[in-house]
Amino acid sequence: MNKVTITAVSLVLLFVLACDADKKVPEKVKTSFEQKFPDAKNVAWDMENDTEWEAEFTMNGVDYSSNFTVAGEWTETEFEMKITELPEVVQTLINSDYSGYNIEAIESSETKEGVVYEIALEKEEINIELSISKEGVLLNKVTVEENEGDETD
Repeated sequence: MNKVTITAVSLVLLFVLACDADKKVPEKVKTSFEQKFPDAKNVAWDMENDTEWEAEFTMNGVDYSSNFTVAGEWTETEFEMKITELPEVVQTLINSDYSGYNIEAIESSETKEGVVYEIALEKEEINIELSISKEGVLLNKVTVEENEGDETD
């Protein structure tokens, strides 16, 4: 009976170790990351999906996240920012077209196609998510009412 128990425990342990090995960041991904972000600190890795790894890290006191394919190709980097850090044309668009809205969050999203600023705004029970190019062009706008679909008595 002891041999069966030991064998079963050994098999389970081997299975767990094999599964854990699948979650190790590929060297190609680590190398690409280190080349793109040599000053990164406190790096934590996680699988974003079946084909991408995400690194969360700090650099110059700012929190970042960056994605890489399993082959090590960089796909996107994001970080939060303040309105004063946005290009003036983007600030002007927000201040003129969305005055009265509270800024909930601003994020810079960089891909191979360029930089897009994602801004979350709120006014009363309306939430708006904007995507604006660095040239100040509104690329996308999504409006969501907070109580949409909710029924109150």
